[in-house]
Amino acid sequence: MATYEVHYIQLVKEEKDNVEKKLSIDFNIPFTNTGNGYYVSGLPWFSNLTDNQADEVKTTLELGNDDHLSTQSKEKLDKFLELFFINYTTDQSNLDLISDGVPMLENTTFKTLDYTYYKEEKENIIAYAQVTFDVSGSTHSENFTLTLSKKGKSYYVNQLNHTIPTNYAYTK
Repeated sequence: MATYEVHYIQLVKEEKDNVEKKLSIDFNIPFTNTGNGYYVSGLPWFSNLTDNQADEVKTTLELGNDDHLSTQSKEKLDKFLELFFINYTTDQSNLDLISDGVPMLENTTFKTLDYTYYKEEKENIIAYAQVTFDVSGSTHSENFTLTLSKKGKSYYVNQLNHTIPTNYAYTK
């Protein structure tokens, strides 16, 4: 069972006024392990929040601005990520030239690179990106963490994850 704690604000009519109420609920999704993967094994359901140890839960990821890279370096990395995401949604052969084992996303169109933050770590650059895609006329944004390495005068994607960690901008 995967359980997600969901927080939302709902307008509730009380007497003559609408009042904003912060609500929290657990969203439960049953799944089963098949040995080489997982599948959803039943319909999801809502339940009362079971455990919330924090006084106030941070419900949004705040994206930072200053990654301390030169404008020229940032522009070059942004152009590479745009090229990557265009190929991520259009051409597996080209994608294979600039990434390691990343499968193409079918029936999707890359729209915009909305946000980037870069961090240099040893031989790699960690890229945090928020990207907007179009799927059948409906747009949505996704977060990515990509591990990049230099390849000649360009870059290569060694690893791709579909999240941005909350402490991504933390510097030691």
